[in-house]
Amino acid sequence: MSKLRSGAVFAVVTAVLMGSSVSVVIAAEPKVGSSCTKVGAFYDTPNKRYVCNLEGKKKVWRVWNSSGQSTPASKPSASPKKTNFKAPIPISLPVKQDGTITFENAADKYADIPKVAWQNVQEVIAKNPDVSIQTIINIGPNTNADRAAITTGLKRLYKLFSGFDRFTSYLGIVYNAKDLAWAQTDAVNLFTAQGVKGYITKTESIKRQSEAGCEMNGSKAVQCSGGMALTFKDGGSNVGGAFYGVENTYTANGQNKDFWSASEKFSGAMTQVTHEGMHNYQFAQFFNTPLASGQNTAADQSHDFTPWWFSEGQANGIGIPVFIDNLQSYLNARDQNTNRKPDSRAKIPAPTPDAMKSFLMTYQSTGPSNGNWSLAYSIGYSAVEALVAIGGPQSTLALYALGASGENWETAFKHVYGITWEQGATALGKVLAAEYSAKPLSSN
Repeated sequence: MSKLRSGAVFAVVTAVLMGSSVSVVIAAEPKVGSSCTKVGAFYDTPNKRYVCNLEGKKKVWRVWNSSGQSTPASKPSASPKKTNFKAPIPISLPVKQDGTITFENAADKYADIPKVAWQNVQEVIAKNPDVSIQTIINIGPNTNADRAAITTGLKRLYKLFSGFDRFTSYLGIVYNAKDLAWAQTDAVNLFTAQGVKGYITKTESIKRQSEAGCEMNGSKAVQCSGGMALTFKDGGSNVGGAFYGVENTYTANGQNKDFWSASEKFSGAMTQVTHEGMHNYQFAQFFNTPLASGQNTAADQSHDFTPWWFSEGQANGIGIPVFIDNLQSYLNARDQNTNRKPDSRAKIPAPTPDAMKSFLMTYQSTGPSNGNWSLAYSIGYSAVEALVAIGGPQSTLALYALGASGENWETAFKHVYGITWEQGATALGKVLAAEYSAKPLSSN
């Protein structure tokens, strides 16, 4: 947080290290790559969050992003490092618009977009071949989670993106607050058994990643309900996976009522499975792309490529309809997300075409240090859902594949959809204005 005192800006950076609270006072915003003293310490500004990373024997400041990795600040339209690699794209480009929902009529038919987008996802899953990926799901001893539902959701995601670059195996660690310590130990054992290496496998990183989706009271987890996608590119591995925090309640007699039980499959909570899986497909497109200066992982590459709202918008816009194969349940779950109450720091754009277009096109930092970050899960979701309705779900991953092949966002967008990003943002701005005029974001 930042405070103004006598004309000078002071930042108090707080991090939890080895179960203790560590505060660091810094008088000026750190420079990326400069030295720091406390690994895991944060420094927040209105548009960035810096984290103190251990890189070899050096402690340096990096920019924190939503994947839990760090990267120097970069505009999302920047081109990736030049490469001769061409990521596979199993669909024809530009994608055809069949007339049901197009860029031209989407604003007038905005109410039809959720159903069409969901149907498009189901149709691709139905026609694509099965994809065999080793999938290991470890569930905590006190966590009530339906393994069959988890693996079925992931297999549906694998089918959806048949033909694209993918991870060689998938490692999921599922736990509630009672099992947080188990999850941290299990991660060490699982990563060792699978032979994966890299920063994400380090003790301090496992601790931070596993706790990121939990409400913490000191060193104790009160509730866990968020996920963190994993990438091991810096360790030379193309494995994917995620930490999955599971929200739970307990009855008076102590019975576990976790929200990932078989009866809760369509409630929306379990769609976190494919939400994080979608992040892994974003990362996978960059497995064969050289890292640019300052990048450490495939997560850095994918976040640097897209506009700030796209990664979480796509994770919801694809992950939720993949996991939920019942239309009414999907509509219920998507409404809970597209209209959910934003963070108190968010500056909600007015429901006008120009304001929504500006929301889509204005550069903002990627990650929770951005006060508008919560809007990526709602307004960003609605924008991606429109693209799924217009061009099909595979079109959204084709953008990443072109980015991994060296194109910037604007060029990739035109190659995928046949119109400029300016034109696309104009059309999507009209869609978002219509949707959020009819049903504003929740205030509860």
